[in-house]
Amino acid sequence: MVQSMSRNVQRIPVSVKARIGVDDQESMEYLVDFIGRLRLAGCHRFVIHARKVFLNGISPANNRVVPPLNYPRVFDLCDRFPDCSFVINGGIPGLRAARLITYGTSNVVNDHPNDKICEQQDLCDQNHLGDDIEHKVPCMRCNVSNGSCVAPPIIAPHNLRGCMLGRAAMDNPAIFWDVDRYFYGEDRNPCQNRRQVLLKYCEFLEDLYPRRCCDNDSRLTGKMPAPIVIKEQDSCNICQNVYGGSGGVCFHEEIDSSTSASRNDLNNSKVKGCSSEERNKSNEHKKSRFQKRCPNAKITSRVVDRALKPVHGICFGMPNSRKFRRDCDRLSRDMSIRNCGPGFILRKVMECMSDDMLDQDFVKTENLADKDVVSHFGPRIQGCN
Repeated sequence: MVQSMSRNVQRIPVSVKARIGVDDQESMEYLVDFIGRLRLAGCHRFVIHARKVFLNGISPANNRVVPPLNYPRVFDLCDRFPDCSFVINGGIPGLRAARLITYGTSNVVNDHPNDKICEQQDLCDQNHLGDDIEHKVPCMRCNVSNGSCVAPPIIAPHNLRGCMLGRAAMDNPAIFWDVDRYFYGEDRNPCQNRRQVLLKYCEFLEDLYPRRCCDNDSRLTGKMPAPIVIKEQDSCNICQNVYGGSGGVCFHEEIDSSTSASRNDLNNSKVKGCSSEERNKSNEHKKSRFQKRCPNAKITSRVVDRALKPVHGICFGMPNSRKFRRDCDRLSRDMSIRNCGPGFILRKVMECMSDDMLDQDFVKTENLADKDVVSHFGPRIQGCN
């Protein structure tokens, strides 16, 4: 597959995301052979999840925490393939850990005692070269759960181009407010509080999914790109206070939970193993069912859910974080404002938030408490406290 892709898209780099092993095939020799074959096929960019994967008897969710992390193996891989670029993934809790791993401890000034990955950072701050005996999985020196080895390098490999943070972005996206300053060394960050972030995100959504309250087009906004429509007026009588204009007629429809479109029923059902023609028929069928239940709605629940999901954790650690998520869910089901678009819906959610939540300054990364940085190592094993 990689070889075919490389031949057909010569001007576009092909990348591969992989784990460090599969079931019992977890030796360094196996991994080197695998990456070597991909390199010969034309791939020189790799995102490596520093866990192996269990194909049988374990769920996808457990595969993200149960297999121990092995960061030094990724660093070793970088050294063995100096002409390739690598990104490390797996269990990186936040910007502190990301900076230590990506730049190496010799290039990072620990300006706060919490600038560490594991509890015994002073024992782990050793070069990844020539340390196979003491740093191994299960790793007693790193002293983290499930025997993971998360020691950062003293000198980061030149071809370790960065790191990937997945669940940190999902659990607490607010930590990324400080990326420009803390990770990249800029003088300041573009946003200082949640209000500024959410307003910018509203503008992004309004551009990506324009409001449908002021057009006579019968097409649905159900995926990207959204259909280009001609508006009859600038805004409706519901959203004119935000978008200006004289306002016009907008549908207002009360739909209770028994008749509203179900996300799972209408938007998330999948047709597997069928032809494109069958899939198109299925999509048309789902569209007609959605229109029957919500005849005036032009923006599907799937679009609204996808638009709001990235900010669900924006209030992580704050007293009313659950209320924010409940308001997102409640207003995303409000059919009276659905056609005004997900950007407007998020603005209505912001109206439910207190000024203290919206305007409270973000905390600098070096001042974050441990409880504000979520770690994803896995269950504890004997010998690892």
